Amino acid sequence: MTYKNMLQMRENRRMCMILKCKICGGNMDVSVDQTIGHCQYCGSTMTLPKIDDERRTDLFNRGNYFRRIGEFDKAIEEFEHILFEDPNDAEAHWCCAISRYGIEYVEDKHTLEWYPTCHRLSYDNFLEDYDYRKALELSDSITKRQYMKDAVKIADVQKGILSMAKNTPEYDIFICYKESDEYENQTVDSKLAQELYEKLSLLGYNVFFSRVTLKNVAGTEYEPYIFAALNSAKVMIVVGTERKYLESPWVKNEWSRFQSMMRKKDSGKILIPCFKNMNPNELPEELGNLQGYDMNNANFEQDLLARIKSILKRRDNIPTQDIIGGKLSRERLIQNGNTHLKLQNYESAERVYVELTENYPEDYHGWWGMIICKTRNFTKAILEVEPLNTWFSYVKQLSNSREYTAMEREYINYIQKISFLGADREKQGISKLASEHRKHIQDLEQEIRKLDSEIKQDRKYFDNQDQKYSTWVNKQYAIIAETEHNISKGRVLFIVGIILIGIEFALTLYMGLDEGFWYGVVAFISCFFFFGGPGLLCLLKMYECGKKADNEKKIMNIRNLVMNSDDIRASRIKQLEEDKKQKKEQIQNNQIIIEKYQYVLDSCQKYLGLNDEDCAQFWFAKRSEEIGITQPVNREVEECWKSTQKLKTTI
Repeated sequence: MTYKNMLQMRENRRMCMILKCKICGGNMDVSVDQTIGHCQYCGSTMTLPKIDDERRTDLFNRGNYFRRIGEFDKAIEEFEHILFEDPNDAEAHWCCAISRYGIEYVEDKHTLEWYPTCHRLSYDNFLEDYDYRKALELSDSITKRQYMKDAVKIADVQKGILSMAKNTPEYDIFICYKESDEYENQTVDSKLAQELYEKLSLLGYNVFFSRVTLKNVAGTEYEPYIFAALNSAKVMIVVGTERKYLESPWVKNEWSRFQSMMRKKDSGKILIPCFKNMNPNELPEELGNLQGYDMNNANFEQDLLARIKSILKRRDNIPTQDIIGGKLSRERLIQNGNTHLKLQNYESAERVYVELTENYPEDYHGWWGMIICKTRNFTKAILEVEPLNTWFSYVKQLSNSREYTAMEREYINYIQKISFLGADREKQGISKLASEHRKHIQDLEQEIRKLDSEIKQDRKYFDNQDQKYSTWVNKQYAIIAETEHNISKGRVLFIVGIILIGIEFALTLYMGLDEGFWYGVVAFISCFFFFGGPGLLCLLKMYECGKKADNEKKIMNIRNLVMNSDDIRASRIKQLEEDKKQKKEQIQNNQIIIEKYQYVLDSCQKYLGLNDEDCAQFWFAKRSEEIGITQPVNREVEECWKSTQKLKTTI
């Protein structure tokens, strides 16, 4: 092989190498010396690495793949391999920078454009990042402009997230865990983390627990809250039951970022691994070097809380006056509930108020707090208000008049606010009832048409079969007549044959005796021709007639068969009439039911035709009446409503 051929093969190999889009991951068709490319899948314009080497191309593909799935540390490792071999690779520096800031590109479903999001927010400005500045230094003018354009977008995103982060609450403790497995089922880690969250929250700590804290936050908006919590929290508890959960991208992203913050001077941050059903040696190396706690240990909870107390020195134990008989005092529970409400941790607040109602049912704060939690401070429409009304009735009985007046006004305003939704829900129920009855009517009418058709078809089938039966009977009687005729004919032939043969023998005997033997033979032959032969022929015909006719037994069998068939026909006629009668009765019953359904349908239509405002006012009045507050009622609407309630059980 010549040197020229070797160069050509190498060039062809370079041309066949596949480069993945760093935005969406699609295959890109680029040339060896191309520095700016356009992805045909996502439509993005981007800088390109050198692809003159298969290994380098593979490292870029692997690095960008890890970045796209959130494994940013692994991505940085791949790009650092490239920089170790070639420190002047501008694209490797750029990819290091965007991986360090956790940059992922997400498609806007409206504009179909891809924009950067940041999963590793930092107070350090992206525009001042070392690797970004290095990428600018090592790139040509065209590539440099593209880097600057992309960097400005990232910096704007960073600025926006930091602005949001300023308005988020501060936390004492950050709980890091795997929420769901590969099948989207809740993990054991999640349940253990929730138990810790509840206990720590009851002790007065502000705890970041993603399932509760980020419940009402869209997935693309998590980062400001996570960043703020990572920065403010002094303690991170990492909960794990399997190594793969601890090393999953987003779990590792949280604890590795927290570790980076721990390295800063005077951070005062502590990371505490808490593991269960695991050997400490199974922990990731970065966590295995830290003091952790086995959750199977009987003293786990006591030891963990003691350590947290020692770290969060500004937090003391709950004052002894807040503990009565081993339970939190009324005042402490009210305070905890109010704190969770302030943080909009409604699920945590609800658990506190449940405890308050169980331990101190005479205190209205627990019942009122339950109402606030369920309604998300009167921002969530709860149309099944029966439990709310029950709790409010307790509030009315247990609070003083001054306190009750303010709560009554707030609760009544809420009931009125949701009255249109409640009335609409009620109309939907009535509309569904009407649709069901309309469908019943259609089904019954269809059944009536089917029964009518069956009656006609049964009659037509019977007439057709009866005609066939008549034809068959006539045929049988014809066979009987023919058989009887053949029997009579055979008898006649028998008599004639006997007579002719008798005449032959008589003549032969007579002539033979008088004229001699040979004359007798001639006479016999002659007489046979005139008498004996025809006689024998008659006997043969008689035999044939007797065989064709079969005998009188055959005639009797045919007569019996016809008689049985007549009985069957009579039975079929009777069954036909009975079926017809039953079907007629079913049709009549269906018509009666249709009339009932139609009455229900008309009543529903009447209610559905009422004014929405009137229906909403009536719904509001009914709900108010349930808690002992009288509101004006539209009597027409009330009567219509009552009729629909009766109709629900009419049929």
